[in-house]
Amino acid sequence: NVSIQPVMGEASDTIVPIRIQVNEGNIRRIRIGGGFNNLDCINAEGRWISSNFLGGARRLEVRGAVANVLAQELYESARLCEMEPDIDPEYRDLSGSLSVDFTQPWFLGPRNTLGAGAFIERRSLPGVFIRSARGGYLNIVRSISSRTTLGIGFRPELTELDAAGNELVFCMSYIACAINQVEVLGEPHWLNPITLSFTRDRSNLAFYPTRGYILRLETEYAAGLTGSEFAYFLAAGDLSSYRDLGSGVILATHLRAGWAKAIEEPGSAEGLGLHPQKRFFAGGANSVRGFAQYRLGPKVLHVEPERLVEPDSLGNSICTVDDIAAGACDPNALGRGAFDVRPVGGDLLFEGSVELRFPLYRDKWRGAAFVDFGQVWQLGAEDDIGTATTFGNIAVSPGVGIRYNSPIGPIRVDVGFNGQGEEWLPVVTTDETGRLRFQKPYAWKPGSGFWDRLQFHFSIGQAF
Repeated sequence: NVSIQPVMGEASDTIVPIRIQVNEGNIRRIRIGGGFNNLDCINAEGRWISSNFLGGARRLEVRGAVANVLAQELYESARLCEMEPDIDPEYRDLSGSLSVDFTQPWFLGPRNTLGAGAFIERRSLPGVFIRSARGGYLNIVRSISSRTTLGIGFRPELTELDAAGNELVFCMSYIACAINQVEVLGEPHWLNPITLSFTRDRSNLAFYPTRGYILRLETEYAAGLTGSEFAYFLAAGDLSSYRDLGSGVILATHLRAGWAKAIEEPGSAEGLGLHPQKRFFAGGANSVRGFAQYRLGPKVLHVEPERLVEPDSLGNSICTVDDIAAGACDPNALGRGAFDVRPVGGDLLFEGSVELRFPLYRDKWRGAAFVDFGQVWQLGAEDDIGTATTFGNIAVSPGVGIRYNSPIGPIRVDVGFNGQGEEWLPVVTTDETGRLRFQKPYAWKPGSGFWDRLQFHFSIGQAF
């Protein structure tokens, strides 16, 4: 830390003495932290940092993190960390990561920084999939100006996805999903993208920005040429801006957009579409807050076949076995409790927020009123097998929140309202051969009353 202060008591007419105080930081540091939220349950991380590794201001960082600590036990005893009430228990298993990162400053010039690292992780996306991966990266970041950087890198990783009851995330491109297709997408695959990124940070404060903006742009390209088993192109952008309206009131706005496309080429996983890990998902504490995590966008309703063919008191059933095999079953006679909602993701994303942040009590408590909006689409989807791309179905979610300004950032509680209307969602069940087959769509409503449409989020850090 460097402090530069004028010594005003000793100033003359033309000369102001300056006192410069330099406080040297520790070359090696250990940092340990933990927290709790309704997505990762009890979580913790530890870091060991060497700021002058082998001299020359080289940096080495070893980081370990765990999440979902005691998630299943807390859910069974107090319904904490529930994520979703009907979620597969496997999503509550312990997850975490271990990584090593090396940074070499002044690489082929004073403005260039070389980065390299390796990692292994198990990450749970509740209700979507569980990702196990190991790999590394190599990148070069060039400082264009103050807090403006341009980077290029290569990130090979061997990734394996466990659907954990949501095999539909593998089958979004098929009218009927065969077991061998599920098995292929569930096997380990190499994803080796070349990345290009641009960042420009003109905000004034890290935790509590009051003016300025932050812009982030990134692209990924993977193909057989890079050693990737799935070929694709992805582009995404993120812009946050902050404006001080006076008296401690801040107007914060946020826009995020993304597009991805699978590339068909010889040797790639032909016909399997965009890898689930590269699809876009929306909804949650840092997205459109009227929705649970990843619950906005393309999704499928799953129903057990017994619910469709089971006869009622008069001996009549909703569908027959032949109806299910032909995809002609109409499930709309069932109540919404008969279905499980399964997100499948999409290849086009647009979302944003307008948030008014204002003081409540002294400097510690602040409030927020916000309107979030957004949607995820599956380009080229037909109405009977996925969410078609109609830009008029953008969801709007107003809400309010409260923040406590702690030393580690704002502790945040938000309540969002799901204002989305009725959706016609595809329905899938299992035929006699075990194949997942789509049926006629179902008129799905997010809730029957006002209170059913409220979504609560608890987390640390600003939404954007």
